[in-house]
Amino acid sequence: MASSRTRFLSCLLLSVLVLLTSLPASEGCANPFKIIKDKIKAKFKSVTGDKAPASYLKGCFIDNSDMRDLPTFAGYDEKMDVGLCAQRCQKWKKKYLGLQEGSSCWCGNSFGAHGESADSCQTRCLGNDDEMCGGKLFNSVYELQE
Repeated sequence: MASSRTRFLSCLLLSVLVLLTSLPASEGCANPFKIIKDKIKAKFKSVTGDKAPASYLKGCFIDNSDMRDLPTFAGYDEKMDVGLCAQRCQKWKKKYLGLQEGSSCWCGNSFGAHGESADSCQTRCLGNDDEMCGGKLFNSVYELQE
């Protein structure tokens, strides 16, 4: 009968092997521990204290570069996702956030001045490809909840 320590080490080794074999070939084994740490951190953001405020999708809305639908630019980030943008807009004390082109975050207290375009927000967020982050001059708009 195997000891609990042996079972634990076996499970740990199996978990590492599963993670390594699920990596894309381009990542290879350059630094598997960093890759694994990043993947685990991304999966459990709320556990590590990076909890984002709750936000609810309102739809896809047209923007205009001369008169922004959401006027406060909250930044560009290659790791942008709904949670990161929500944190930034909450700091600006805004009610709504909008994501554009996968990496840009906009904030405001109203939206929809240029109309809605249900099918135009097809760009995935660079920080989370499970989330949609607008398009070129199209905002995926979310309402921040307190």
